[in-house]
Amino acid sequence: MSKSALILDDHPMIASSLKEILAHSGLFDLITTSHSLLDFQSIGQRYQFHCYLIDISLGDTDGRTIIKDIKKQNTSASIIAVSSHDHPRVIQSAFKAGADSYLIKTSPIATILSCVNALMSGNEYIPIDIQQILTNHLKGKPFVANPNFPELTARELEILQLITEENTSKEIAEKLFISEHTVESHRASLFAKFDVKNIAGLVRKAIIGGLVD
Repeated sequence: MSKSALILDDHPMIASSLKEILAHSGLFDLITTSHSLLDFQSIGQRYQFHCYLIDISLGDTDGRTIIKDIKKQNTSASIIAVSSHDHPRVIQSAFKAGADSYLIKTSPIATILSCVNALMSGNEYIPIDIQQILTNHLKGKPFVANPNFPELTARELEILQLITEENTSKEIAEKLFISEHTVESHRASLFAKFDVKNIAGLVRKAIIGGLVD
């Protein structure tokens, strides 16, 4: 039986590399690449592929939303979330969306092939490094952040969550028993770490990054 795969990544070079790796596996007769939500939506029978590799950060689009849609339309499809983020909450959010496995973009070719082979054989596969990150998180061990991902303090995470819940600085100060000035300082730090200019940009990046519920 012929098998098909779809790769969705907004970096053409990465999509091309993944396509070459999948072709090397010999598992697929058809491998399609896509670089945006609009591009994905234009593909005929886009929910009929056997295997999907989905980048979870597609510019302004959250790839996890696409994963959810695919899983609704094609429950038997194997879906692999692909990302440069290795934060445990990001990984957990991808699995919650419906991903069957998770790959860091810097994963060795052997790991990518092992993942695809296992899933296409009907088996489960979670790379060792991902297992370790999740295990450490469950044990409460401190997370060593990926340099491509903002490293936030516990207080910054707390304030970030309250901001996404549309609390004002005054309301946040009252809930956390701190001054408004302290809240504003943390807010400025969050803007700098996420490289945004306003609350809308901060919330969007925080949601895409899986840092808030």
